[in-house]
Amino acid sequence: MLGPKRPLAGFTRKVTFRFFLLIWCMACMIFSAFGSPAFAQTPVTMTGKLHVIHVDDFDPQRSHILHMLEHPQTHKMYPLYFQQPLADHEREHLRTGAIMTVRGTASGSSIILAAGGAANMSLVAPANPPGAVGPQKTIVLVANFRDTNVACSTTAVRDTLFTDPQGGSIDDLYQEASFGTVSFNGDVHGPYTINYFSTSPCDFSSWSAAAEAAAQASGVNLGQYDRRVYVLPEQNSCGYIGLGTIGGNPSRAWIFTCELDDVYGHELGHNLSAHHAATPTDEYGDVSDIMGYGGVGLRHLNAPHKEELGWLPATQLVTVTQSGVYRIAPLELSPADTIAPQVLKIAKPDTQEFYYFSYRRPLGFDAQLSATYRDRVNVHRYKGGSVQTYFLNSLPDGGSFDDPVNGVTVTQLRHDASAATVQVSLGCSPAAPALSLTPSSQTSKPGTTVQYTVSVTKSPRSHELTHMEERMSAQRSGANQPEAQPSSPYGYPYWDWVAHEDPEYVQARGPLSALSVGAGHALSITYREMVIIGILAFRGRQEGVVAHMRRAIAHGATKRALLEAIQSAAVPGGGPTFSTGVQALMQLDDEGAFKNG
Repeated sequence: MLGPKRPLAGFTRKVTFRFFLLIWCMACMIFSAFGSPAFAQTPVTMTGKLHVIHVDDFDPQRSHILHMLEHPQTHKMYPLYFQQPLADHEREHLRTGAIMTVRGTASGSSIILAAGGAANMSLVAPANPPGAVGPQKTIVLVANFRDTNVACSTTAVRDTLFTDPQGGSIDDLYQEASFGTVSFNGDVHGPYTINYFSTSPCDFSSWSAAAEAAAQASGVNLGQYDRRVYVLPEQNSCGYIGLGTIGGNPSRAWIFTCELDDVYGHELGHNLSAHHAATPTDEYGDVSDIMGYGGVGLRHLNAPHKEELGWLPATQLVTVTQSGVYRIAPLELSPADTIAPQVLKIAKPDTQEFYYFSYRRPLGFDAQLSATYRDRVNVHRYKGGSVQTYFLNSLPDGGSFDDPVNGVTVTQLRHDASAATVQVSLGCSPAAPALSLTPSSQTSKPGTTVQYTVSVTKSPRSHELTHMEERMSAQRSGANQPEAQPSSPYGYPYWDWVAHEDPEYVQARGPLSALSVGAGHALSITYREMVIIGILAFRGRQEGVVAHMRRAIAHGATKRALLEAIQSAAVPGGGPTFSTGVQALMQLDDEGAFKNG
């Protein structure tokens, strides 16, 4: 299980009732969109301001995104409905405040966009970039219905957001998590009583408009605030925990559970343009980040979110393109107080994403961070833009993250208070051969024999392998050789660095290595190397395979023997194992390493 999956104590909800309300609301929206006789009969083109609103309901693990277009003259909101869900690449740049032209079909007060709806939306002017800098002037309006009240006092709401005497407010959290880049300050007004009941149809936009009208009637100047937060009774017909616009100036957040402080932080995170902190199977599953589940407590945002919001200097993010040993400083520390970068990024070419590796420690607002994440290197993937981040794994000392498709292996070697140390191995991802058919097509009568020529061409060797060969060539010629230090007998470049930083560790490890890979009572050095080669090929660590093949060759192994070892390893390991091993053999063959056949 990837951390706590449900909110903690104090977060009890009547799921069946809320589920019924949510289904009822969705049914109403669907009927309004598709039940009108005007549907598919009235084309419409409209230009206006886009509003993107994230609807959150943690308990049944359900959320969805609303898109609305604001008419520039009347300011009326027109819901946008897509006949097919938007893909990530279609919505990754959609944020509140963008000026869009949409072309669709009018259905009552809604606009229906055809299949592939993003093709029917053209950008006139982009929204503000994600994130924010400096104080965020925020107004909080507390509003009661005629038959039920908000459970929290205005004083409690003010402390939660701005003035907690113990230093645990939302403002305190964002100042710490952003390293002083962002803060929240402002005013709390109300409670106002608005002319709605808890049983009134779900219309959060009208509720907030009524709260604004009441505040303006009492002399409040809304125009001086960048952020607007509406705290409303939990008992209502919507069944939501909260809502937040993705970006916007002013941004808007609706809070229906005033006693859960991380709900405020979550919705304000949406206002800063962050989407959810997910896992591949759970939209809220990454509870290392306040953009995951609520009811867990205040905590930092994850590494890709901190990059997206502009909180990390460029010097604290390193894009890794070469194998080696790297240090990662805690993500919670101010960049000025670190001894190493705080995030490593590695390209994931098959999906056009990046892997993010960060080190989490129980510091500040992360003091109660789940053991799933703390004192470990956390692994995320993120495509960039206005989309979710995905938590994949966390690594203890000795733990590895492997992606054989892209040739990536990262292992946490050790950690301490100042940094985690990881070993990165970047191999070669298998490439499919090129196929060609000559001729490409033929026309003939049924029953006639036709002939084709099929050509199979081995794919070019990868860019990474080319650089690996260049490095090996430089080593053979003696170029850029480090000063002599105690090191590994296999020629791993990173052992020279380790030996320089901690010679006692390398010297102490030497006898164990000798016992493990030296000549034994029953197994020869060559036989032991064959075992290690098979394991490393299975894990996709081509550089390690090459190093151990060199040692096996030095002790008498032939090209044929090494090929048979890889063939044997491929039986349990499959195609990626075979590809890694054979490409290592090809590299050594090109270098002329096999003088003994």
